[in-house]
Amino acid sequence: MNNYTRMIGVMLILVYSLVFIFYILDRIFTNIIYFQGMLYTQIIGVPAFLFLNIVVILACIVMGSLTAYKQNEQLAWIKGQMQAVDFGEPLDDNEEMMMQPEIYELFQTIVKLNESVRTIKHQNQLVTTGVNEQIVKKIVEEERQRLARDLHDSVSQQLFAASMMLSAIKNHPLDEQPAKQVAILGKMLHEAQLEMRALLLHLRPLALQNKSLRAGIQDLISELKKKIPLTIRMDIADITMSKGVEDHLFRITQEAISNTLRHAHASQLAIELFQVGDSVILRLTDDGRGFDMSQRDESRYGINTMKERAVEIGGNCQIISAVKSGTRIEVKVPYTGGETS
Repeated sequence: MNNYTRMIGVMLILVYSLVFIFYILDRIFTNIIYFQGMLYTQIIGVPAFLFLNIVVILACIVMGSLTAYKQNEQLAWIKGQMQAVDFGEPLDDNEEMMMQPEIYELFQTIVKLNESVRTIKHQNQLVTTGVNEQIVKKIVEEERQRLARDLHDSVSQQLFAASMMLSAIKNHPLDEQPAKQVAILGKMLHEAQLEMRALLLHLRPLALQNKSLRAGIQDLISELKKKIPLTIRMDIADITMSKGVEDHLFRITQEAISNTLRHAHASQLAIELFQVGDSVILRLTDDGRGFDMSQRDESRYGINTMKERAVEIGGNCQIISAVKSGTRIEVKVPYTGGETS
């Protein structure tokens, strides 16, 4: 049964209930409403009783249809608001629509429901985004570790073997031209080994492993000094910071050293860590070939990575360089004390 039939039926039941009540009263109090006369009186040739019934039925149909149309319009609008909630769209607050009190209360409930749904969706989006970022980072880290192992076990070992074979060849007397070629080949192998060590440092960065930032950098430099011909000067203050900040600064240091080994062709590198007021500054300076700041590509050399890490801990990263004048990387972060979180 649709809404129109229901409303017309309600109207007819209401009217004929009133008529029946009047008829009972007429039977009790004789002819006060003159029901008896209606059976004999005619209106335009039609018995008055039948004529009045036709008028009542038509009136109920008209009134019931109008009421049902208005209700259907409001219900359709409410349905549209429910769909808007489902699709995450804003509600249409139609102030011109004259709503029945029950419909208005239902709309207010939908408004509250919409606010709750939007809040839950927003929270779920934040959680999902955070989880996805963690998953992606984990996948990338695992792939970097795998690639680093493959390079170390294959290419790095082959370079070392080639270097040893070349050293053995140098121990034998050679003509001038082959001796020059062997020297050039030795230089190329040496540069390739430096590039490989820098690449491995970039792909498989060491963790602090419960060490302080100062101790971690000192251990890293001690290990590098055994493998690379680079003079490294350190001036690192013993500053206690949160583990998260120290880890980011340590990885920025690794990235910067890797870039120096791979691209700078530097002979000296200075690493400084000190506190100025409410800030901690990490500075790395090399005397390499540098580059033109106006033509730099921040998508290369891990520049974006270092800047993103600095931003994550509330700081900033500035890079200053010039051709044949070296490069300086300076990271400035707020000092918040020795938090452990």
